[in-house]
Amino acid sequence: MRLGRPPVVLDLTGVTFLASMGLSLLAEHHDQCAEFGSRLVVVATERVVLRPIQITGLDGLVTIVPTVQAALST
Repeated sequence: MRLGRPPVVLDLTGVTFLASMGLSLLAEHHDQCAEFGSRLVVVATERVVLRPIQITGLDGLVTIVPTVQAALST
């Protein structure tokens, strides 16, 4: 595994609904990022996105920030 790679930023600010398929993809991409020595950073501010991530516990795996700028500086 390579360390020190920049994060992979996923901007979900335009998303209006997040269902189980989207949550599954987030978990899958988290694993892929970790495999390559990076991490997944999700940009989200809306409850319709944040709540499902929190309920499923994915907020313990991925970093969630309110802006792309914040994601790039993590």
